[in-house]
Amino acid sequence: MQAASVDVIVRNVSSRYEDVLIQGSSLDANILHFKQRLSEQYPSRPNVTQIKLVHAGKLLQDNQLLSQIFSNNDLSKTQSIHAVISRTETETTSNNATTINREADGQRIIPEEPYGLRNRFQPAQVQEEMQQVPQAQHQAHQHEQHQPAFPNIENGNEEGREDGSTLWTLIKLAFVVFIFSQGGGSSRLFILCFCALVIFLVQTGRLRLFTQIPFNIPKPTNVQPNDTQGEQGGILFEIKSLVIPFFFSLFPNWQASEFITHPVDTQAPAAAPVQE
Repeated sequence: MQAASVDVIVRNVSSRYEDVLIQGSSLDANILHFKQRLSEQYPSRPNVTQIKLVHAGKLLQDNQLLSQIFSNNDLSKTQSIHAVISRTETETTSNNATTINREADGQRIIPEEPYGLRNRFQPAQVQEEMQQVPQAQHQAHQHEQHQPAFPNIENGNEEGREDGSTLWTLIKLAFVVFIFSQGGGSSRLFILCFCALVIFLVQTGRLRLFTQIPFNIPKPTNVQPNDTQGEQGGILFEIKSLVIPFFFSLFPNWQASEFITHPVDTQAPAAAPVQE
């Protein structure tokens, strides 16, 4: 004779919460009713629309009955169903914003101030800044009018030094050409003049024999928020949370909780089994 109720343990291997045991589930109840009971007992209190149930590698529909799902199982034992809890849009947006702030600030997290403390002195501060800005502009304008124009002495000294070094290089090269061209023909004089010209151009920076290759190009530090990053993170999470329960649902008698440790959640209230 078939039992009228069955105990079902709900596992979520991708969550930090412990497995949830739902006792006395009626075999005539459908999956939608089972999701409602699971939503009441699950620590995070998810909505029914966020819950997906998997058994034997198949995604369960809301209109399926428990008697149909466990028809080939021994109902005297506790049955197992794997759950996939989808994250809400608020949680996904907050996680993506935190990740972007850490990347943009170089792993530096800035705590947010409470709204009351941030806006307590804001009107007075804004009024004071509005009074200081015209005064600063007026003082800067007067300072620019009364400041005399001085000639740029440093630029003149640098230009004089460059001209002097260029002339001195030219004199040295001419002296070297004069020394080494003694007793030689016109071909030696031509070669020496050509070499002196090349050396002069290289020394004065007018000719570069080797091109400079840039190294260690810095990466841009200002990272703008990108919507595709949030979409990719959400898609990866959904794929991982669906594939893992499907895999474990193929082995309903395997106690996956023995190999996967779940940290204890101190904020969530302890859920007591509900009797129908």
